[in-house]
Amino acid sequence: MEVPVIPISSLRGDGYGPAPSNLRLSSLVLQIQKREARGDAAEWGRTLYPWILNKSFAGRTRDTDSETDLRLKTMGWKTAQTAGSGVRAMAGVLALGFLAAVTSQAQTPQTSTSADAASTQTPLPASTRTTLLGKIGPAAPVTYDNRYELYGGINFMNFQAGQNLPKRMNMGGGEILGTYWFNKHIGAAANYRFEAGTTPVLANAATSTVTNANGSGINNRPLVYMNIGMLGVQYRGPKNQYVAVDYHAYAGVASGIFSYSLKDVPASRIHLVGLYGDSVKPIAAVGASLDFNQSKKWAIRLSPDLIFEHFGSETREFFAISGGVVYRFNKKDTKTAAKK
Repeated sequence: MEVPVIPISSLRGDGYGPAPSNLRLSSLVLQIQKREARGDAAEWGRTLYPWILNKSFAGRTRDTDSETDLRLKTMGWKTAQTAGSGVRAMAGVLALGFLAAVTSQAQTPQTSTSADAASTQTPLPASTRTTLLGKIGPAAPVTYDNRYELYGGINFMNFQAGQNLPKRMNMGGGEILGTYWFNKHIGAAANYRFEAGTTPVLANAATSTVTNANGSGINNRPLVYMNIGMLGVQYRGPKNQYVAVDYHAYAGVASGIFSYSLKDVPASRIHLVGLYGDSVKPIAAVGASLDFNQSKKWAIRLSPDLIFEHFGSETREFFAISGGVVYRFNKKDTKTAAKK
């Protein structure tokens, strides 16, 4: 709806200059047009009509109203034959027309925008909704406040299966380690390892009771394996959010089985092969471990060792290394840990 524009000249008086009330009304029309062009007339127009009634009719006389009625009639407006009725009719039409126009203009884009938004909005997939509802935030810091720690991995160990054998052998297996931490630095550890491999032997003609195409000796590489159990301590050294260094020392026994492939060799001839006899002997390991933290509870460990064994007539040293996964659990009591 368009607001009728009233020429300022039609609102003038009878030749003695503009009437004060008519000038105010003309100024009001100009303000309406300017605000409508800027698009901010909706809110301002809601309070327009009372202002027109209060300001436009103040101090007007019956003669001025009659003159205004005459101007409106010449422009095609219908007026009532009462004092001030022409101006009231004009002001009412202006106010109501302006309110209807600007209100509809302001509300139409909002309605269409809301309708467009509603039509284009699509529901989120179930997986996305689940992700949004899940916990979002940084990973928990690595505090090393666990009471227990488990480690499991694969192991390599260098070894010599006989006192006088000219060559060493390589053994492979697995390792399990459990640690109970008394405080942030000291922990008690229990370690189990299984190692197995084949070893070279001495030339041993006529050692076997079975004769084959290769003769009666043990010419292949017989299998040797060991079960190792040790107890010891761990000391936690330098550490941060990403890596930790632990030092350890274990001591225990190793049960060596050297006769697995010598079933056809009499006990009196086994020494000719050059292997140790089946026995349980002391063994120890000292070394360090490097933990690469994956989270507060999980880490990847690399652990080299120096092995001391006494299967023969002297103590010998060998190299070992293992790699695996560490799992930390059961948080220590905060008050107890603080006292220690």
